[in-house]
Amino acid sequence: MPRLLESEITKYLETLEDSEDGLDGSDSEVEDEGHYYQTARDVLRDLENSDEGENAQSDEVDADPPLVIDNDQNMPDPPILEAGEAVPQNHPDYDRLFKIRPLEEMLNCQFGKVPLDQRLSIDEQMCATKMSHYIKQYMPNKPHKWGFKLYLICSLQGYAHRFEVYSGGGSKNNILPGEPDLGESGNTVVRLARMVPRNVNHIIYFDNFYTSVPLVTYLAKEGIFSLGTVRVNRLRNCKLPDKNTIMKKNVPRGFYEENVATVDDIDVSAVVWKDNKPVNLLSTYVGAEPAITVTRFDKSKKERVAIPCPKVIKEYNAHMGGVDLLDSFIGRYHITMKSRKWTMRLFYHFLDLAVINSWVMFKKADNLMPIAAND
Repeated sequence: MPRLLESEITKYLETLEDSEDGLDGSDSEVEDEGHYYQTARDVLRDLENSDEGENAQSDEVDADPPLVIDNDQNMPDPPILEAGEAVPQNHPDYDRLFKIRPLEEMLNCQFGKVPLDQRLSIDEQMCATKMSHYIKQYMPNKPHKWGFKLYLICSLQGYAHRFEVYSGGGSKNNILPGEPDLGESGNTVVRLARMVPRNVNHIIYFDNFYTSVPLVTYLAKEGIFSLGTVRVNRLRNCKLPDKNTIMKKNVPRGFYEENVATVDDIDVSAVVWKDNKPVNLLSTYVGAEPAITVTRFDKSKKERVAIPCPKVIKEYNAHMGGVDLLDSFIGRYHITMKSRKWTMRLFYHFLDLAVINSWVMFKKADNLMPIAAND
C-alpha cells in the first residue's frame, strides 16, 4: 500500500466529522459500532484492511480456472505462435538445427538444379566429430564412427543432389498429404525422393537399413524403380530359405533362389544368394535371371573358381556406391580447421560438399568438352 501524507490523513478525518454531523441520531450508532478514530494509525489500519479486501475480491474474479486434463481425452493443442515468435523447445515444430537450416536449404536448392541421372543411390554419411552433442551418432560400420549423421541421394559419380542432417526422431509434420508413414528409415527415402521426376524410369538403390516391401511398392506406384538389400524379418510370409538352411555344407556356394509376388498390383522380386553368407535383395525392376558367373577363392582347392551369380547382385554392386565415392572424395580433400561449436563443424562439412560437387561437375563437363592443359 502506498504511504499516505499527513495532509491526506487530516483531510480524511475532517470528511468523517462532517459526515457524522450531517446524520440525525447517528452518534449513538457510530459510538456503538466503534467507528471513532483516536489516532492516524487507526485510519491507516482501516484503509489497509479495505484495500486487502478489494484485492482479494478482484483476484477471485480475474483468476483463470485451473486447467483439468482428462486422461481419456487428447492433450490440448499447442499454442499458436505469432509471426516472428521464437518456437519453444517443447513445441512440436521446434527445429534443433535452426541455426544452420537456412544454409542447408540454400545448398539443397542449388544442388537440385543439376539434372538427375537415371540411377541414384541413398545412403548415410558421417560428419566426423567427437564433441559432446545430443545429435551425435555412433555408426560402427563407418570409417568415422562418431559424428553427425547425414542422409544423401547421390549419382554414380558422387554428386550429392540433396542431403539432410539427422537430428533425432522424425516429426509427423514432415509427412506430406498422400505420403505413407513408413518409419524413420522409410520416410527418409520418401523425403529424398521428392525431387526425383516420376514415370521417367529413374532407379534408386539403398541398403537394408531402408528397404521394405511397403517402401518399394510405394516408389513403384510413384513411377520410380528401386533395388536394395533387405533384412529377412522384413520379408514376412516369404518362402525363401532361411540362413540355417542355406548355410549347410550340402548347399553349394553360388546357390540362389527367387520368389516373385504381387503386392498392391506391383510385381516384387525377392532373391537370396549364397556367397560367404546369405544375401537377400528386393527389387521392382530386375530379378535373378539371366544369371552370370563370378570368381571366388576356394579354400579347399586353393584357387579361384567360377560360381553362378544372379543378375540382381550385379546391378546392385554396380550402382550402389555413389555415397561411398563421395565419402572417399571428402576424405582426401576436406577442411581441417577445428572448432568447438557444432554449427561450425557442420558448416565446414557443407563447404566440403559444395566443393566436391563443383569438382564433380567440372570433371563431367571436361569429359564432354575437354579443356586444354594450358587453359
